[in-house]
Amino acid sequence: MLAAKEEFTVSFLCFGPTEMRIGLIVCNGLLVQFGIRPLEGVLPWIAGCGVVALAVLAYRAQQKLWRRDMLVKVTTDRAETPFSNQNESGRV
Repeated sequence: MLAAKEEFTVSFLCFGPTEMRIGLIVCNGLLVQFGIRPLEGVLPWIAGCGVVALAVLAYRAQQKLWRRDMLVKVTTDRAETPFSNQNESGRV
């Protein structure tokens, strides 16, 4: 979205690269400490929540881009037709 919005965003929903690294470190620590047996039931839920979070992010990004596109369209339409109340002869 950098090219579309000219805005660079690293974090989404207050979750950035540092939080992602911390989460991976915690998961790896749990795997080392307890093995994979206790996490077998939890990992599908984590994956499902991740899919839902990505869908929400994609939807919000689409909304922002649509609003921005419509704003540009409206301002461009107004700039192209400054005399929209006139008929073809130029009279009001």
